[in-house]
Amino acid sequence: MVRNSCDKDSDGKTKNTHFSEMLALAKKRGIISEAVVMDAWYSSLDNLKSIRSHGWVWVTTLRKNRIVNHNKQLNKLDISEKGTPIHLRGYGWVTVFKFTAKNHSNKQR
Repeated sequence: MVRNSCDKDSDGKTKNTHFSEMLALAKKRGIISEAVVMDAWYSSLDNLKSIRSHGWVWVTTLRKNRIVNHNKQLNKLDISEKGTPIHLRGYGWVTVFKFTAKNHSNKQR
């Protein structure tokens, strides 16, 4: 049986630890990134801060129930077509955008 190198059972590391290590390795190898693009599954506060520590920007989806602007859920805000600045608790100010997918479901980015 071959084990996945990102398998917590085999190395004891979480997905977020692997994510941070991959960022550090990319930086060490001299990769110049315009942006780190990821799924909401990786949008933890620690991961966002890790990306920022490398001097990179990020693009991700945020879960609709994410608490922003000190006490509001993201999905309760009116998001402008041109983007809306919001405050992510523990991180700082970012701009979010809303788009409508082909199936007409609204997503926050």
